[in-house]
Amino acid sequence: MMKRLVSLVMVALLLSCSMAYATDLGSIFGGLTSMFGFGEETTYGVGEPAETDGVTITLVDVFESKGSNYYTPAKGNEHLIFEFSVKNGSKEELALSTLLSFSLNCDGTLYSISFEALSSAMLSGKVQLDTVIKPGKNFKGVVGYEVPLNWKEARVEFTKDAFFGETIVFKVEK
Repeated sequence: MMKRLVSLVMVALLLSCSMAYATDLGSIFGGLTSMFGFGEETTYGVGEPAETDGVTITLVDVFESKGSNYYTPAKGNEHLIFEFSVKNGSKEELALSTLLSFSLNCDGTLYSISFEALSSAMLSGKVQLDTVIKPGKNFKGVVGYEVPLNWKEARVEFTKDAFFGETIVFKVEK
């Protein structure tokens, strides 16, 4: 059991490193896009469904947590958990990954998924948003991050196709 857990953590760390690189590239191209005024960004709030390529995703809830007995954030931080509902209305299976499909920009700083925040949420009965959704099916799950206690604005970006495709932005304010 412990070997499996260590292996999963190692894979997650490798994916996290590659995601950080991809996020930096996305920030560069996204920044150039907004600098030159290409397109107007649409953001969605809690309860507002967004649709892309037959997939509907809705930010159902956002909650702050001080963690659990086993998983606590660093001093001055908290866990910020986002709960999403995803409906796959396409004709293909939809693979979701908390590491590759979601990213967080909180007050201008990019954050990686926090495994402690996810674990803490799972201990309270939530399900991590790593799954494959068959056509016509729904799934509800969470993504979690560790952020400063004094955060003001959080923007969760969802991309259906991990490195390509339209990005949907969900924005919440404290």
